[in-house]
Amino acid sequence: MRKMAKGSLATLIVVSLLPAIACGKAQPDQVLVVYNADWTEDEPGTEPGQDSQELACYYIARRTDPQTGRKPYLLGLRCVHGASDHLSGEAIKEESADNYLGVVYQGKGRPLGPKGKAQPWYLLSNRIECRFPAEGIGRAGITLSLHRAGEEEVVVFRGDRPAGEYPHVLCRYEPAPGPGEKATWLVGMDAKRAGFDGDLSVRIAVKGANGERQIDETARYFDPDDLAFSTTGPDGIRDDQHYLDDVETPIKAFLEDPANAVNGRPLKEHILYIVLCHGLPRTVCRTYGIAQSAVPASYSDSGNLVSLGGRLEMAYYDLEAVRQLRVMPLRLNKTFGAFQCWVPAASYYLPLAGRQYQPYAHPSAYGDFRKNPGLAPPWDEPPPFTSESRSRFPRRFLYVCSRVDAARLEDAKHQIDAAEYAEHYLTPWMGLSARWEWDGAAALADTAD
Repeated sequence: MRKMAKGSLATLIVVSLLPAIACGKAQPDQVLVVYNADWTEDEPGTEPGQDSQELACYYIARRTDPQTGRKPYLLGLRCVHGASDHLSGEAIKEESADNYLGVVYQGKGRPLGPKGKAQPWYLLSNRIECRFPAEGIGRAGITLSLHRAGEEEVVVFRGDRPAGEYPHVLCRYEPAPGPGEKATWLVGMDAKRAGFDGDLSVRIAVKGANGERQIDETARYFDPDDLAFSTTGPDGIRDDQHYLDDVETPIKAFLEDPANAVNGRPLKEHILYIVLCHGLPRTVCRTYGIAQSAVPASYSDSGNLVSLGGRLEMAYYDLEAVRQLRVMPLRLNKTFGAFQCWVPAASYYLPLAGRQYQPYAHPSAYGDFRKNPGLAPPWDEPPPFTSESRSRFPRRFLYVCSRVDAARLEDAKHQIDAAEYAEHYLTPWMGLSARWEWDGAAALADTAD
């Protein structure tokens, strides 16, 4: 996740799992406002006291119903570890960071990287793939070989020889895909299918037409059978333990406290929206691969941090029941020289995009209906996001989390005022004659943008 510039003005940020949600008008007391009780900053010109709590109280004051007195719930979070940087940084600081892909190495060889540190990439031996520029290189100059500890190196491909005993090797010339781009050679192999088990050292050697060595690189590859799903990584510590201790656990305790029940219904069932205030972290470490993202193409450039709001939305989501767990090959936009990066990841890493994961999203939220007729109007409208309709999807239990934040506290307060103004006056009928009826579906179908 890209870090926000210090001087930028943050708007009301709605996290990505719930775009185009079919929101009904919630009652004020169906909102939980969360602030950082450990925050110490107090901007000049603001009310006395720390700013995170001041913003939360301002939100509640503006959203309290003057007739009924119903108002949002308020909860301040404190770090239970007594640390000053767990809740007050850009991201929640964690002790461990070795499991954002959700896999652990269980082979006989030496694991990569120290326990607890950033998870290394275990290249998969059933997805060996090398790519390099083709200029000045012919097929005859390409050699691919494998080596296992204690054994002799095995040449599985030499371009100047006929195809031999290893038919699972691919060597393909790929023309330039477009102007200004270069043609490449692609050399690959499924070593597992060819009978090579365990850890492997893979070498790609390439000579130019003049016989000079152009490439001579080696990379360590791993047997996919030696990589398994893990909730903690090799150090046995969850990468989100501080998030659980400082954020999710106290919020769940508040929502499940019988003293907070509303007309006999637990507050967990009553609350629909959670507002995160200025002063709380923006991100949290990814948990054994969970993407918490509705952007279909986001997995290829997604790192080890996810939105704090996106994570909190799924506090009661039963992911294991909704998506089958498996360890899968994942292509990352990284390279090790000529070696392309195919690594193992838990299936939870893939984005949670589509109605099977988020039943309230509009059907056009996940694609271009001009290119896919199946997404074009008329649409089957999603169920409204209410306590009653949410009870129909107990395994996909969700909240909607928003963040109110800005570089200055007064600007954050203005976000609340602007949203309230828009709620009353920003409608599809603005600028239209009272005798006209606005047809949203037709407007979307006719637009060129």
